[in-house]
Formats: sequence, structure tokens, C-alpha cells
Amino acid sequence: MTIYIIGMGAVGSLFGAVLHSSGHKVVGLCRGVHYDTIKHHGLVYENLEGNHLTISIGDNFKVFTDFHDPKSNFPILSPHDWIFISSKAYSLETLVKEYKEILSQHGSVVLVQNGIGNEEMILKILPNIKIYRLLTTNGALLKSPGKVKHTGPGYTKIGFPECNPLPIDKKELETLVNCFSDSVLSADLENDIDLLLWEKIFVNIGINAIGAVNNVPNGGLVESDELKLLMGEAITESWKVARGLHIPVDSSPDRYIEFTYSVCEKTKPNRNSMLQDLDKGRETEIGFINGKIVEYGKNLDIKTPINLKLTQQIEELEKK
Repeated sequence: MTIYIIGMGAVGSLFGAVLHSSGHKVVGLCRGVHYDTIKHHGLVYENLEGNHLTISIGDNFKVFTDFHDPKSNFPILSPHDWIFISSKAYSLETLVKEYKEILSQHGSVVLVQNGIGNEEMILKILPNIKIYRLLTTNGALLKSPGKVKHTGPGYTKIGFPECNPLPIDKKELETLVNCFSDSVLSADLENDIDLLLWEKIFVNIGINAIGAVNNVPNGGLVESDELKLLMGEAITESWKVARGLHIPVDSSPDRYIEFTYSVCEKTKPNRNSMLQDLDKGRETEIGFINGKIVEYGKNLDIKTPINLKLTQQIEELEKK
């Protein structure tokens, strides 16, 4: 079995390093200085204990800048292999179109991304592909090109979203989950991955844009009564949208709000991923988080003024 990882940023590099270390062949797609550094010096992986491991290029670990390059000697995929897409959500459509033929022939893909609406986008391009979702709360940081750090433990959940046009293959799903059985990312099968995805979105809604607009780490959000109120309002709007979409969420948003506060308490020094993107002058995933809530709200005739304002504020910051 070979695991192909399209988009070896922080999370993709962490998964590549961990899966390789647990005995799997890994082939990654990355570009720029990150690719050059890994190609010539290997991928440096810093684990939770602070130990460093350098993974050199060889038969069981390879990186490419383009899977289509005829000079790259890219291996042929077998039915037992897996393709993970762990790029930023805003790159998903471009990557799926770019590798449409490879994905179509293989027949399945594993999404390792933030955001909602990702499956819908893929199915517009590849209506007969199986989509598996992997959600993780493990922390990953690309310290510098070619160096990834596992910054915090968390869960890894894998499931089969309901939007799939093809029936579930339970054996195939178990095989995917078992890829992680001997690793620090040890995964669990999640029977209701759609609900878990929304529960994670509520946390992202409560933290990311608000932390980024106010330029504060997670702890700073719950130290301000005003920001805590704003977090609750943003999550409540997204909860109303989820109910409108018939997602089986709780009858009240209170548990999701309190859980988001607790996440902030446990990760006080963390600068959320959206804030990190702005720090580095990069595009954010606002369109797939708060922006998607606004889009769904319009379709459902549910007002989402808080999420609309946050989306507009982040878009303005991106321009700057």
C-alpha cells in the first residue's frame, strides 16, 4: 500500500512523516522551497516529545512537484493505495481539476481539510467518486521549509459522508482506518462524520475569524466578555443553518458554545490557523468556514449578519 498526499503543508507533512514512520510507503506532492528542501535534505519531523527524525528520499518516501510530469517517474497507483488531499480548502477545486484523470481512475479520495461544502465541489467535477473524510485535531506546524512539528495531540476520525453517490464499502473503510493503527495519529471509525464535521465547524466559527480580526491568541478570546458574546452569536447563527440543513445537531447551541470556550482555555497561547495565514500574508479559508455559513443561510432564508461581517472583515485583511 502506498499513501499519496496531495498538499504537503503542515498537516500533510505531519501525516506523511507519521505514516512513513509506522511502515507505510508515502508519496507527497509539494512545491517551492519546501519541495527543494525535502528533496535534497529530507523531511525533518519533530514529535510530541521534541525528538527529531529526518526522513530521507528513498523507495518508501518520495516527493514530486507535479504528478503529471513524464520525467518524474511517478509510480502507477494500485487499487489498494490511498490518495489524501490535505491542501487548503481554497485549492481543492484547482487540484481536483488538475488531477481529475488520476482521481477518476482510482475511484476514491480522502479529504483531510477544514471547511464545509468540500464534498459538493468534488462531486460537481467527479460525480462518481467515493469521498472519505478525515477529521483531526492534532496540531501541526511547518517551522520552516522541510521541517514539521507535531504541536499537540488530538483525535483522528474517519468516516463516509452521506453525500456519496456510491454505497459504502465497510472493508475498504476499515482498511483506511487501519492505516493509522500503529501510529501516534491512531484513528477511529466515525459513523456520523457529517455531524462531527459540523461540530468542528462550530469551533472554527467561534475561534478563527474572531481571533484573526482582533489579532489575539485563543486565550484572549475568552478573557473578553465582548468577544465571548460575539463567539456565541456567530456559533448560534451557524447552528441555525445546520438545523435548516437537517444536520442532527443538539436542540440548543449552548453545548457547542461552551465547548468552544473550553478549547480556548486549553489552547490559550495558540494563534489559530486563520490568524497564522494572515501573519504570513496568505489567503485564508474564510470562504469555506464563515463564508459558507453565509452562503447556506441565503439559500435557506436564514439571516447570518455576524458571519457576514466577519467574512467581510477577513477579506479586507487579506487585501492588506
